[in-house]
Amino acid sequence: MVHIAVIGGGPGGIAFAQQLSKSLSSSSSFSFPFCKVGTILDVQITVFEKREFFFHAPGALRAMVDNSYTPKVLIPFDKVFEGYPNVELKFASVDRIDYDTKTIHYVSNNQEDTLTNMRYDYLVLATGSSSSSPSKPSASITTSKQMMDAFTSTADNIQKSDRILIVGGGVVGIELAGELRYTYPDKKIILLDSHGELLSRQNVPKLREPVKKILLDHDIELHFNERIKRTDKMGINQFGTQTITTESGLELEVDAILWSIGMKPNVELMTDSECISNNRFIKVKPNLEVDSTKEKYQKVYVIGDASNHPTPKLLFWAMQQGQHLAKNLASLIQSNGQTEMTEFTALSSEILVIPFGPEGGISQLPLFGGLVVGNYPTKLIKSKDLMADMFWTMMNQEIPE
Repeated sequence: MVHIAVIGGGPGGIAFAQQLSKSLSSSSSFSFPFCKVGTILDVQITVFEKREFFFHAPGALRAMVDNSYTPKVLIPFDKVFEGYPNVELKFASVDRIDYDTKTIHYVSNNQEDTLTNMRYDYLVLATGSSSSSPSKPSASITTSKQMMDAFTSTADNIQKSDRILIVGGGVVGIELAGELRYTYPDKKIILLDSHGELLSRQNVPKLREPVKKILLDHDIELHFNERIKRTDKMGINQFGTQTITTESGLELEVDAILWSIGMKPNVELMTDSECISNNRFIKVKPNLEVDSTKEKYQKVYVIGDASNHPTPKLLFWAMQQGQHLAKNLASLIQSNGQTEMTEFTALSSEILVIPFGPEGGISQLPLFGGLVVGNYPTKLIKSKDLMADMFWTMMNQEIPE
């Protein structure tokens, strides 16, 4: 049996497992004399996930502001692999990986004190990244109730705050400003960024000025080239009236600080420092395999936020990487290792869809070197329901009304 382990049941990990199962089973439709291709492919795919729910990250910012949206963010896992007979979902926390012996050591959620191990032939790290809760679940959150409570608490505190500071002028900060302004037309909203322009980490030069205009037109106060003085609470959403002082001396009196920076890749399961880049990502080759000369890292792959692949760190690309890798591995397994793993390349023009509340926003599409479109296309693509229907369908579930 060929055993493929996937660490992480987020969008990249789920897309990989579903696509791999589909690609492998498709071979069973071809028959040859005396045998049926597919019946000899004895492959088991195991997905490790510590949370009992799939977290629909694109909807988190809306749920932070409007709790009526929260049920759409937490999707049950119980039907995700219906129709994928060679995929197993294991609710467990991975303690460590022994790459020399190709062994995963883990603790199942229902056996909290028992360390178990499992061997693998291929390993996919889809561990994602962490950021301020509840835009992503904190490490301590494993149940839907805990996540619901986090959203409720944040929404209640936001409602009580008249002056809200958003730290970070990237995609998350801009989307959060839009959700706040849509729900609370009269609150003072301030966006502060340490760079000299919005979306500084994205390759979207055509988009920056139109986005800035939208923010200013909606009375969002902007401050560039400003950093908050370091405190032990940096990166943690804070509520309560306080005066914030930036390194340049700017003083802002606010009732809430919402952090939209500090994405931290989850790379703890890679303990070999030679495999970690200076900016704390796991090094990968263009084909998504761990970039190392050591034999033990052959057949170990990384997709999504945890890798240093130049692809933008966005959910769409994590899923694309997962599907690409799955098709490659299926070909490799079906050919008994005789095919080459192809490189993953993103489009030359970056796709970026930025809702500004449920009624509109702005986007760059990969046409004509980057086509900027406004409210109506953005609403159709994402803003109206933040693609919740697509993800509930992917999880084989009916979306709640």
